[in-house]
Amino acid sequence: MCPLRLRIRPESGESLPGFLVRQAERARLRSVSELAAIAGLRQPSSTVSNDDLTPLAFLTGIPSDRLDAMAYRPVDGGRHRYLGSAIDRDLIALRPRRVCPVCLKETGFHRMEWDFAPATACLRHHCRLETSCPLCGRRFGWEHPSLTECPCGASITALLPRIIPDAVVSALSDLYAITSGASLPWIPPELTDCTPSDLLKATLMIGMVVTGWNGRHRVASMVAAGVEAVDAIMVAGANGLHRWPASLEEIRRTGIRPPWVWAGSAPYLLHLRRVIG
Repeated sequence: MCPLRLRIRPESGESLPGFLVRQAERARLRSVSELAAIAGLRQPSSTVSNDDLTPLAFLTGIPSDRLDAMAYRPVDGGRHRYLGSAIDRDLIALRPRRVCPVCLKETGFHRMEWDFAPATACLRHHCRLETSCPLCGRRFGWEHPSLTECPCGASITALLPRIIPDAVVSALSDLYAITSGASLPWIPPELTDCTPSDLLKATLMIGMVVTGWNGRHRVASMVAAGVEAVDAIMVAGANGLHRWPASLEEIRRTGIRPPWVWAGSAPYLLHLRRVIG
């Protein structure tokens, strides 16, 4: 194995699978899988595993610790490192690849924040994150060695941005703030002892209750229902936190109906059961 002759440098906030796509393009490889195979990685699964990044560091000349910082490594409790905190695996979504066409046009790399499962919008441009090509309908993936062009030849950066309501931007900003693990004055005292991951899920559960969600109480089910459903749940959940305790009475009147089902650990359910009753 020899170092790549044509190499790139990672950008601040860039994800590991996105970096692999850009590097494969720079090295003029036929597919990203070709680069991943040389480095002994699985694309994009290596970003949420403990795969050895030493071969990739040798190929690209990027220190292993820098590459490691671009990955969502597993940590204690079955959670994964993400944007300075640790969240459940189901709060990280790698498929389909989600992109802001304006960001891609401006910077040309894949941002880690787009892999947050509830993310439906770009906070920089207040536009919808796109997941499929409008020309061929293909969902964006990680195999084609280009972040800005669909395999059919259509330009992703030429997509017209779809502006979304300010309420969605505000709610998503709140979820990112929770993800950071920072102390937030608008979090109800009853929920301040939640971990960031449990608080995120508690917020989404509150949104499900308020909106009358009748699907399975799982992140994957919510995301599969479409961006409109995710938007409504995010906005209702964030508003519920900001309007606490007034919103608590509304939630109590609505009631949380079984099943109390969500993948992974469920301490947030105990919090909500105790708080809402």
